[in-house]
Amino acid sequence: MPFWVIIVGMIIRKKTIENSFMQYLNNLSLKRKLWLLYTFCVIIPLVITDSLFAAVFIHNAKMDMQKSMEMAVFNAQIDFQNAFDPANNLANSIYINENLNYFLERRFSSPRYFYSASRDAREHAGYSSILAANNSILDVVMCANNASIVNGGAYSTIERVSDTDWYTDFVGNNRANAIYFYYVEGDANLPVGTSARRVSIVRDLDHFTELPSEKVLRIDISYQRISEAFSVSRYGSDIYICDGDRIVISTKDKPNETLSYKQMNAVIMRNIGYVGHMTYLGKEYSIMVERPSDNYFVDTVREHSLFFILLVTLNIFFPIVLVNLINRSFTDRLQKLSHAFQSTNKGELGLKEVDSIQGKDEIGQLTEGYNDLVRRNKQLIKTIYEDRIVHQKVEIEKQQAELLSMRMQINPHFIFNVLENLRMNCIVKGETETAIMIERLAALERESVDWKNDVIPLAKELEFVRNYLNLQAMRYGDRFSFSINADDDALKAFIPKLTLTTFVENSCVHGVEKKSSDAMILVDCSVKDGKLILEVEDTGAGMSPVACAALESKMQRASFSQLQRSSKHIGMINSCLRIKLLAGEENTKFTFEGEENVGVYLRIEMPIINRPNTEGDNREDA
Repeated sequence: MPFWVIIVGMIIRKKTIENSFMQYLNNLSLKRKLWLLYTFCVIIPLVITDSLFAAVFIHNAKMDMQKSMEMAVFNAQIDFQNAFDPANNLANSIYINENLNYFLERRFSSPRYFYSASRDAREHAGYSSILAANNSILDVVMCANNASIVNGGAYSTIERVSDTDWYTDFVGNNRANAIYFYYVEGDANLPVGTSARRVSIVRDLDHFTELPSEKVLRIDISYQRISEAFSVSRYGSDIYICDGDRIVISTKDKPNETLSYKQMNAVIMRNIGYVGHMTYLGKEYSIMVERPSDNYFVDTVREHSLFFILLVTLNIFFPIVLVNLINRSFTDRLQKLSHAFQSTNKGELGLKEVDSIQGKDEIGQLTEGYNDLVRRNKQLIKTIYEDRIVHQKVEIEKQQAELLSMRMQINPHFIFNVLENLRMNCIVKGETETAIMIERLAALERESVDWKNDVIPLAKELEFVRNYLNLQAMRYGDRFSFSINADDDALKAFIPKLTLTTFVENSCVHGVEKKSSDAMILVDCSVKDGKLILEVEDTGAGMSPVACAALESKMQRASFSQLQRSSKHIGMINSCLRIKLLAGEENTKFTFEGEENVGVYLRIEMPIINRPNTEGDNREDA
């Protein structure tokens, strides 16, 4: 086949594959396309790169672990030598001590003579001070082939120890010195004590060749003291020092000093990571170190956690955030534009603008053009339909206002006439105090039903408050008092009618009435920093700080919907809402504090209203 035919075939095949792939991409959403790009161009390369990094770290972790185990073997060798060198040095000093060696050759005529001579020999040798300074050495026993030696204490005949395992091994292998680990079970030839692990250094006393008798030295060492010198914190892992298959020292075997030595088995060997060897006093020992962990990856991640966190953050977190932001830059704005068109298809009146359009790219320009179209459409709809609807609404509100005005004109004169008849009857009967109460009640009633003006001067509101408190003073007698103070500037300000009265009435009903002892209500009105300050304080029953905080929150968030849902404090919430409607919600602040059996304190901060808003009053009345 000609070469050019092959080239043309490859080009055609490439075009076919490219067209198929483009068709596949065109059917994918923008979000999927971006994630496809991120997966093949970011995630997969990062996984390969990070895997190589992880492999290097794991290899380094294995090498570090190997070095750590080698160092553990080295430290164990040093500790082993340091543990037995004092006893070995003592054995060497006795080995060359002429007095002791010649003492063991002498023939004693009686035990008494032996005890006296042995005491002199020990004092002359001077090793008692060594025993006192080293608490790991339990006993020193010198054995000799001398029948005149009395067995016991630091001396023994060869015949007495000839059947022990350590002596049989020592003589049978023709050793000069050696260490023996054995288990004591109350044998008379061994140190007195309960069953326990013991360790002894044995040395042949043959330094003076002219002495014919066989002499052997045995130094018994405390296994507990030796074991305490080996700590897992020093090696970083558990270690086993073995004499063949027998474990003679282990960091894991410390609580079992009274049990016989354990044997190395397959379960323990499974966790061994490194084995070293050492020779001491002519005998070889194995030092086995447990592997700290098999999970190199977890250990590596834990050890280099900050590096891995930084690696993941730079390679995964930041790219994901960037892809999401780019994705949102495309898809979110296009989805908003699509939803705006769909809302029109669902039958909603007019097109809706797309809110919060940002950016000057092609999508932003397309959306801005769409919003211009929507605004022109809305303007047309408003011209044709909305103006007519607003006109009809105004007509309906006007009719409702006129109806309410006619209702308000029907004053309850018969109630005032009845109250006046009652007052005159009390005057005739000489009940002057009752007549005064009825007169003040009638004045309060006339004021409460007169709603020609919803916003009144503070001076007029305080006059109403004073009449109300005078009535309460007549009711409660000497146990109730009140005080009203107001600045001249404050008296000229306007507030919604009966709002301050509502707060004072709340102090009477919930504060004074519920307290059996004396109580007082203080009303203070002032102007500070260009604001009207209204303060109402009582020394009544009070409220808990938690209840005061809850009521303060309701007062600050007063609304029509809250009035419909609430069943408590309706009057106070109503008054707060009317103050906010007059002064503006952002310019009004309510503070409500209290303590049980002490009283409550209310503070209202609002702008100074110099004249009533007539238009607002008409809307309020309507």
